[in-house]
Amino acid sequence: MKESNNDDGINYRERFISSSNKWLYGNILIKGTTVSVTSIINDLAEGKSFSEIINVRPGISQSDIKLCLKFAAELSQAVDFDKAIPLINVKRNTQRKVLLDIADRIHKLRVTLSKFNDENIKDSDTSMD
Repeated sequence: MKESNNDDGINYRERFISSSNKWLYGNILIKGTTVSVTSIINDLAEGKSFSEIINVRPGISQSDIKLCLKFAAELSQAVDFDKAIPLINVKRNTQRKVLLDIADRIHKLRVTLSKFNDENIKDSDTSMD
């Protein structure tokens, strides 16, 4: 993939930007939005139509969706398949670990809240005596 323009003369940097946002860090976003190229490609893979995507993702146009497809197609040609698969697996494993960590934190929070509620119920029962 060329630095700025592809063979069709498309300059991806005119419409895409790499995010430095804490939550979206490193994702390629459509400028002026918080919508990533990945989310558009995933929406299409799930069978959503262009109009469905446009309706749920503010600031996205049909040309943005087409540009995401072109970008993904070019990217797939630029990446060595045998090197890409292990990277995808690492990302999935990392995401799985993050989700398990979040689930563990939620469980601990629920236990703490439950204990807090139990203590408050006991305190209110003793104050009524």
